[in-house]
Amino acid sequence: MAHVVTKKERRGLALPALRTAGGYFASKNRYDTAFGDIVRTLMTPIGSVPGKRNFGCALHRLVMEPGMLNRKPYVNYVCSDALQKWCPHIVLHDLRITVVTARKTLQIKVVFRLVDDSSPVEMMTEIPIDSVKVVSLTGS
Repeated sequence: MAHVVTKKERRGLALPALRTAGGYFASKNRYDTAFGDIVRTLMTPIGSVPGKRNFGCALHRLVMEPGMLNRKPYVNYVCSDALQKWCPHIVLHDLRITVVTARKTLQIKVVFRLVDDSSPVEMMTEIPIDSVKVVSLTGS
């Protein structure tokens, strides 16, 4: 009988959550996929995914409250809790979320590494604030 060697492959959350230079469906490396997982997890309101009501992060509630993003320990707790739960393949080193009022964007800077890698990377994205939606639990 032939011996089959299988390589352990880590996959992200399966949706192209991040647009890179080649577009949403361009080939991505493992860190691009992981960063897409981070952004998707942080920007998905809890209770907004049918069939997966616990998925997401409470960050959207903080974005809409004046001054809440300045409470760094609370923001880091909310975000790191969601990432530990939904992205176990990622080790978070640093997270900075700021509102850039001049461009009306939410800037997310993350320093992270993959569980099976030792070198951390830093990535950043800006999301228009008007695209951050608050979804109530009743769906209205």
